[in-house]
Amino acid sequence: MNIKIPVQRRRSVKPPELEKVDKEMSKAFNTLNQAILNQDQQNKKQDDCDLYGRLLANKLRKYSDNERQEIMYEIDGSLLKRRRNCSPQYVSSPSQIIISKRPSS
Repeated sequence: MNIKIPVQRRRSVKPPELEKVDKEMSKAFNTLNQAILNQDQQNKKQDDCDLYGRLLANKLRKYSDNERQEIMYEIDGSLLKRRRNCSPQYVSSPSQIIISKRPSS
């Protein structure tokens, strides 16, 4: 005669502390993955102009505020001048102002 005794399986119930830690780890992992994904997307969008802009910004930071403003003004002037020379649709203004020295602000 063979008698089978029912065996109860233990349920795998996580203690509340372990469940809380598990949720926090999952949240941290998702946040880390999202940050890595965002960084990859930003890196793909950058081109040589972005890199040059960052390089120029680093160089500009070495100057005083007044010098930096003057250099930025000169760079903007060069870009506008280039745009006017390259595009026939732009008409130069009748009076061009030449500034030898800008007053300091």
